[in-house]
Amino acid sequence: RHFKSLICFLGCLLAAACAGVDASDAARPEPGDALAGAHLFATACATCHGFAAEGFPGLGKPLRGNRSIWEKTEDQLVHFLKEGRAAEDLLNTTGVEMPPRGGDPDLSDQDLR
Repeated sequence: RHFKSLICFLGCLLAAACAGVDASDAARPEPGDALAGAHLFATACATCHGFAAEGFPGLGKPLRGNRSIWEKTEDQLVHFLKEGRAAEDLLNTTGVEMPPRGGDPDLSDQDLR
């Protein structure tokens, strides 16, 4: 979520700059702590999905440009992160388990948002 918020914010900022509109007038994502989100991603997700969300073949799918992620609602995405995906799940194309909460049981529901 923090990653999505950061991308959304940067896109809005760029659009505002190109349109000659003051960035303070641009639509803003919900408030969040992008730095905290980046830290959580680095510690819970990047091992399998890469620090740039590029993924690693046979381990973690790329997150950048992954429509199955970006088309989910926030609640659907949080549910997926909470539950993870078993290696034997038919939708798992890597054959590697995605552990619930990225393998960090201490991540709160709010952390996942």
